[in-house]
Amino acid sequence: MPKGEETLTSTTQGTSFGPLWDMGNLFSRVRQPIILPGNRFEYKVKGFIGEGAFGRVAHCTTVGTKQPVAVKILKRNIHVDRELQMLTGIKSLDPDKHNVVRFIEAFTSGNYACLAFEKLDRTLSDFIKQHGKLRAEEIRPIARQMLVTLDALKQIDVIHTDIKPDNVMLVDHRQQPFKIRLIDFGVAVLASESNEGAIMQPLFYRSPEVMLGLPVTAAIDMWSLGCLLAFLYTARHLYHGAECEYDVMRLIVHVQGHHSKNKWKLNPPAECGSERTSDLLKGLRIRSLSDLTVYHPKARSESEYNDTQSFLSLLRQMLHPDFDRRTTPSEALHHAFVRESGKSTSRPNAEVPDATAGSTTSLIPHTTLT
Repeated sequence: MPKGEETLTSTTQGTSFGPLWDMGNLFSRVRQPIILPGNRFEYKVKGFIGEGAFGRVAHCTTVGTKQPVAVKILKRNIHVDRELQMLTGIKSLDPDKHNVVRFIEAFTSGNYACLAFEKLDRTLSDFIKQHGKLRAEEIRPIARQMLVTLDALKQIDVIHTDIKPDNVMLVDHRQQPFKIRLIDFGVAVLASESNEGAIMQPLFYRSPEVMLGLPVTAAIDMWSLGCLLAFLYTARHLYHGAECEYDVMRLIVHVQGHHSKNKWKLNPPAECGSERTSDLLKGLRIRSLSDLTVYHPKARSESEYNDTQSFLSLLRQMLHPDFDRRTTPSEALHHAFVRESGKSTSRPNAEVPDATAGSTTSLIPHTTLT
């Protein structure tokens, strides 16, 4: 192996494997198991699923107890240190009560940092791709849990900054319908240390204040959650079609109006080299958040109609362009839509394939790499 090449170490006969980027091919070649030596457990690698700029995720089982685990294998750098800092902070939260991913431990293997988490079912993004859009009553338990999560994060001064369908996972939709966990704290920040003008949040889930370089507060996570719930209801991103911040801002103004305190003056598309934006607005199906009902044109009952109207009321409060007037998690938890006692059941015939039966659906947080 070339000198200085990064390696991943297995306890199997003291073997060093690497580089990490060859792990997928290596796993199919070697006959002996790859064992990652943790501090609390040893982890037998079952396969590799997903990769990002700084590492990969391994689907593992603990040696002895054979508990399924997701191990995030990362290049050791400042990003890993930041994620570990955040994970250490959220360990004060109860995963079952506050709906955050269960962090097991951090350890090193060769030249890599490894983060072990509970194994989860699938992302909301994967679920929607498989089963289509959700009704308001199905969204309610997800909204309620996420609001509890945001309220808990606010109490410990953490802003997630990356709330999107790929970062919210179902625990086990067959046994616990719509029970979720928030994952991936790789780009989370402390509210007290957030910087104005920093680039954060995925484009379709980016709040107006982030795009405008205004102060960053926990309200940016509420904006992203509103966009996420709209995605669950329509099976498409709220500002789909946008290719840049300018596009998103024009869509926000078009659908939700201007910032109440300071009217946003957006240059004409031609002046910004974005003539395509005019066509984007012309092809838009909705002119206000109320128009989201076009994705569910016929309510099956008066109860469903009322549910939908209550859901849209909550969305308007979550997606207020003025972050000072946007609802907070504690306020939203008292909204009629969230307080309504709805039975959260899985969809009829929405069979979730057994993870051990060769399903191609990800078994672990495969899009959680920083």
